[in-house]
Amino acid sequence: PDPILGLNQAYNADSFPKKVNLGVGAYRDNDGKPYVLKCIRAAEAKIAGDMDMEYADIAGVSGFNICAQKLLFGAKSTAISDGRIVTAQTISGTGSLRV
Repeated sequence: PDPILGLNQAYNADSFPKKVNLGVGAYRDNDGKPYVLKCIRAAEAKIAGDMDMEYADIAGVSGFNICAQKLLFGAKSTAISDGRIVTAQTISGTGSLRV
């Protein structure tokens, strides 16, 4: 079984009235509906204004992949400069948990 989804089941079984479910990647209100923070809404609006709405390449957004490589391996990595690192942007959640 998926450990993150197991946390959601444990949350649902817990009777503590002030519990907060942080296991599934989304805040929820008292009715169990997704709650998006105001700062997130503001960031979304700022980003959406600059988006061109094009599909990403098959391997994902190139600029994101390059930045991820530098973050993980270091900006001066010889593995990057030698072309020995391959990066692909994937879907979120458990679908992207592969190395």
